[in-house]
Amino acid sequence: MASGIVVSDDAQELWESFKLKRSQYKFLALKIADHEVVFDYGLPKSATYEEFCSTVLEKHENEPRYLLLDFDYRTHDGRDTDKIVCVTWNPDSGRIREKMKYSSTKSAITSSFQGISTTINATDAADLDHDHVLSVLTSI
Repeated sequence: MASGIVVSDDAQELWESFKLKRSQYKFLALKIADHEVVFDYGLPKSATYEEFCSTVLEKHENEPRYLLLDFDYRTHDGRDTDKIVCVTWNPDSGRIREKMKYSSTKSAITSSFQGISTTINATDAADLDHDHVLSVLTSI
């Protein structure tokens, strides 16, 4: 928390229900507002990964966000499973000050949200690609 920005209580409560699969969301977007990380919006459990990616690229072409996703995939031995992934969306086209703020606050997210399987730094659409995320998860 070197940036002095903390995770809001509401975002923490939403995280707890999200990781236990008790929330209405499959994907969450969080933003920094004032000196807190707060809930921005979510996509319902019926949303696909492709819908998630297109939403991020349309809404946040130049704006950073923390994205939490319940990522479903099939393991090498054929089992269906899922893991919670935190994507730090920090597009190359964003403002430097905002990019630095989000980068320096990432540790507050990962320490507050226990249960994240992996964190991915994404700067463009290729970093959000399904196969890229899958390769990161299966290499753990």
